[in-house]
Amino acid sequence: MKTRENDPERLAILGKMNAILERDRPWIELIYPESYSLYHAWMHNVKPAGLSTPTAKYYDVDPVKRAELRKKWNQPILWPAYALIALLLAVIAPGVRTFLRERQ
Repeated sequence: MKTRENDPERLAILGKMNAILERDRPWIELIYPESYSLYHAWMHNVKPAGLSTPTAKYYDVDPVKRAELRKKWNQPILWPAYALIALLLAVIAPGVRTFLRERQ
């Protein structure tokens, strides 16, 4: 069929082949297995792993791009620390003021 020209006779033969396949097959596969793999832009040669195929040792890592992206992604968020300090000062300040006032 590979070398045959694309003509009506070829289409008829393919239709007959499909009819034989549908008639003789004991079931119709309704599931098509799919594999997904999540990886970073700095990783190459990554393929979805099977059940227990250790392929992590074959990954290609671009250390320059990885360092660049880690620096960009890992920017510290400081406002929660400042808010916590302000809250602690707001809670402690009245007590310190009262202590100093009563001490005099």
